Amino acid sequence: MKKVIILSGPTASGKTETAINLSKKINTEIISADSRQIYRYMDIGTAKPTKEQQNLVKHHLIDIKNPDERFSVYEFYKLALDVVEDIIKRAKVPLIVGGTGLYIKILQEGIFEERGEIDNGYRKRLNSMTIDELKKLLKEKDPLTFKRIDTNNQRRIIRAIEIKEKTGFSIVELWDKRQKPSYDFVHLYLNPDPQTLDKRIKQRTENIYKLGLIDETKRLLDIGYNKNLESMSGIGYKETISYLEGEIGLDEAMHRTYIRTRQYARRQKIWFKKEKKIVISNEEEIWGIIEDRRQGLRRKDEI
Repeated sequence: MKKVIILSGPTASGKTETAINLSKKINTEIISADSRQIYRYMDIGTAKPTKEQQNLVKHHLIDIKNPDERFSVYEFYKLALDVVEDIIKRAKVPLIVGGTGLYIKILQEGIFEERGEIDNGYRKRLNSMTIDELKKLLKEKDPLTFKRIDTNNQRRIIRAIEIKEKTGFSIVELWDKRQKPSYDFVHLYLNPDPQTLDKRIKQRTENIYKLGLIDETKRLLDIGYNKNLESMSGIGYKETISYLEGEIGLDEAMHRTYIRTRQYARRQKIWFKKEKKIVISNEEEIWGIIEDRRQGLRRKDEI
C-alpha cells in the first residue's frame, strides 16, 4: 500500500520544526492539517511555517482561503487526497502535519459528502434553541445518532439534525457507509512532557506578540474583515481585538492567549488519546520507527 506519514500533536509541541527536519532526510512534501493556516493574511497568529521553511520543503493547503470564506471538512478531505495522490505520483512521500484532529481522522477513516446547501433559515431557528431543546429534537428525529454522538456539543447536534432533515439519513448511517482511503498511514504523535509543553506554549505566546500579532490584526480589520468572523475568533486574534478596542490591557491579552492555547492543547490531547497512533516525545524517537517502516520511505540520499 502507498505510505503516508502523519505528524500530529498538541499546539506548540514542535510539529513544524520536526516536519522540516524529517523532510530534509526523507523525500517528502508537507500537507497542512491545520484549520487556521488555510487563511491568507493570518500568518503570525496561526504560527504558519515561515517563508524560509516553506522554501526548504513544499507545503500544501496553506493560504488557500480568505478569512471570510467558508471551508468545509469535506472540502479539506477532497483537496488533501488530491494532493496526496499527486505527491505519490511524483515518487515522494506525503507528510501530513497538523493538530486539527478531525482533519486527520477523516483522512484515515474517510468521510461522506454532505450534498446540498445549508438552509440558513432553518439553522437560525436551531441556533435559537437551548441545548436541551436540541437534544429533544435530535432524539425525536434521529434516535440512532442521539445515542452515538456527543450530545453536549451544540454545533454537532445542529449538524446532525440538519443532515437528517436534508437527506433523510442519519449522520451515523452515512458515516458507516463511507469509503476509507487505501493508504498505509504511519501516524506519529508528538507528545512532549507537560512541563516542556507548557514552557513552549508560554514561549509561543510571547513570540507571536513580539513578531507583530497586533499589527497583523490591525491590518485584517483595516482591510475590512469583520471582527465577528469565525476566523477572527482564533486564539490570539480575539484577545488582540479586545486589546485594540480598549477592553483589556496588553498583559491581559497575552495572558488570555496563553490560557486559551493551553485549553486548546488539552482538548487536542483528549481527542488524539482515542486515535490509533505511535506516541513519541521528541524528534529523535522518529528514526527508529521510520527504520522499521523503510519500504516506500527512502531517504533522499538513496534517490
